[in-house]
Amino acid sequence: NPRGLGGGGCFAEALTRAERGHSEISTELPFDVSAHPAAKSHLAKDMVNRLATDVREFAGAANEAKTPKLTGYPDEKLEAIASHPDGAEAEALRERLRHLVAELE
Repeated sequence: NPRGLGGGGCFAEALTRAERGHSEISTELPFDVSAHPAAKSHLAKDMVNRLATDVREFAGAANEAKTPKLTGYPDEKLEAIASHPDGAEAEALRERLRHLVAELE
């Protein structure tokens, strides 16, 4: 396993949404149907409670999940490289990735 894979190393790090600069996903339902007449039955209340639980659990998992990201390459830098694929930054990234592939082999 090359150093840097799995977090904090020379190639990649695992970051949460907050660490990547993204806002957290809300744990609350984006709507409230509790005042609607059809939401008064036992079954309707159970369904809304189930939806609320699912949203809370999904948001919690998504907010805590870590996504691998190349170290030293924030989104803006990757966008600039994509805009100029023949530039020096793009070549430096290709060389870095060739080195990573070599370590994986």
